[in-house]
Amino acid sequence: MELDVESGFYKILNDHITYWIAVEEDVVDSYTSLLERSEGEVKTNLAQIVEGTKNHIRSLESIKQSLSDIVSDTQQFAKLLQNLQNS
Repeated sequence: MELDVESGFYKILNDHITYWIAVEEDVVDSYTSLLERSEGEVKTNLAQIVEGTKNHIRSLESIKQSLSDIVSDTQQFAKLLQNLQNS
């Protein structure tokens, strides 16, 4: 039962992070398009926003991987506990 709750919680988190990444990717695409048509300080500022947003995407992808690792470990631990109960 507890494993089902954790798996469900992970799925919700994963879905929300996936959506967040998509939003960040849209920001990168939009600002990159503006960046290509800009000059001077505007271009510099947009470049900083694009790079910062790309960092956000990398961080979110890392969080997704960490959550996946945790769920995988949890599933493995549940199997180990099940083996203990059966022995």
